[in-house]
Amino acid sequence: MMGDSGLLYTQSSKQKLLGHHSTECELIAVNDGLFTLEQLRGLYQILGLPPVIVNVRQDNSSAMQISENGHGNAKRSKYMTVRVEHIKSALEEKKIRVTKCPTAEMLSDMLTKPIYGKKLQYLISSYLR
Repeated sequence: MMGDSGLLYTQSSKQKLLGHHSTECELIAVNDGLFTLEQLRGLYQILGLPPVIVNVRQDNSSAMQISENGHGNAKRSKYMTVRVEHIKSALEEKKIRVTKCPTAEMLSDMLTKPIYGKKLQYLISSYLR
């Protein structure tokens, strides 16, 4: 999670829930991150700081569309519907905003994929800004 002045929080871990495809996996990850976001918002409130709108950078267009619009009429299992509604609610309450990010610029890839050379240097410099 990036704030105005830099990195607030980062985490890399195995997902506790298995998604059927990459879009579901992305939605599960965003939903899991919302619980940490709630804790950080509570800390900001205790410290008397203004609430921060967290920018969720997403390279999966399908996940972005479902986050913003919901599933529509597609039949989904209850566990995914609850997660999507949680994300949609956070968007509507202006707790997060989802922005498109090219895959080459995904900072989180540095934590989850083997990256080396110029791309690694670029991603590290992005964290240090």
